[in-house]
Amino acid sequence: MGVPDIDERRRPRGLSPPNHEDAIRGMKAAFRGNAWFLDSYWPLNENRVRMIINDVAKRTPPGGRVLEVGCGNGYIAVLLAKCGYQVTATDAWEPPERAQLFETTGVECFPSNLNDIAPFPHLADTFDTVILGEVIEHILNWPLGLLNAIASHTRARGSIIVTTPNSCTLMNAMRMVTGKYSLWGASEFIGTPKIGPNGIISCGEIHYREYSPAELQQLIKDAGYDVDVVRFYPCGIETTQSPWKRAAKRLVWPLLRTRLLGAGQYVIGRKR
Repeated sequence: MGVPDIDERRRPRGLSPPNHEDAIRGMKAAFRGNAWFLDSYWPLNENRVRMIINDVAKRTPPGGRVLEVGCGNGYIAVLLAKCGYQVTATDAWEPPERAQLFETTGVECFPSNLNDIAPFPHLADTFDTVILGEVIEHILNWPLGLLNAIASHTRARGSIIVTTPNSCTLMNAMRMVTGKYSLWGASEFIGTPKIGPNGIISCGEIHYREYSPAELQQLIKDAGYDVDVVRFYPCGIETTQSPWKRAAKRLVWPLLRTRLLGAGQYVIGRKR
């Protein structure tokens, strides 16, 4: 499944495509004081994020509008802003260092609880592309309701990019057979109340639900998108991993992009 590049008539004259490598270097420089991010988190996620920025470039005109739902510490929003897009971001979590990063890079941000019935009550804009990266597995209340809300802020024929863990792998099957498999954040799930004084909580440490490929694609279709792209991707290679583990990953790397071995699934939908 594929999709043509953006209509060249929508590309402003004289504006060249963004230099992604420069943008990545700039984003990493913005996080230079965060050793965990640079040494562990970024290597694990670089492959997935490079796919995102490449697909945003194919589907969004330079200077176009991008919404990141569940932006976390803001690194993808910062990266896309450095690629030249108008970026809006939202999350329930508000780390103090993110505000300065967003102010410096021109990212607009507003708080939201993605488990609310109406998560974006004050948002009036529509966007060329919406990114939901490693978020849907954290939604407890109404996953389709969140996708419906996102769809209402996606322009006609605009795109949504969804990434989430792939639950249907041989490794997970082995965990189930041996009685060891559980969702990420199981201990937090067991010990954390899900409804507080102000309603349903937002807890990023818990995977409430992981989806099979068929379930994820159906969720995206039910929200009013046609599924254009389905991929599977591996977790990257951390510098802190042992030499034998890094060597083993490199040896089987092509197989880690298959449904049976890929740690994550990556789906692009186009708004009907």
